[in-house]
Amino acid sequence: MLDVLSPIADHMAHTECYDLQKLTETIGQVKPPACNPMKTRTE
Repeated sequence: MLDVLSPIADHMAHTECYDLQKLTETIGQVKPPACNPMKTRTE
């Protein structure tokens, strides 16, 4: 079961990081998150 959920969790983490980076680019007054949307988070 976890092998099915792992790609979903990785995609959600990628989306969260990407959205936060775009939000900080738009606002310009917030420090960008310390994440890389291109890096997988699953082990």
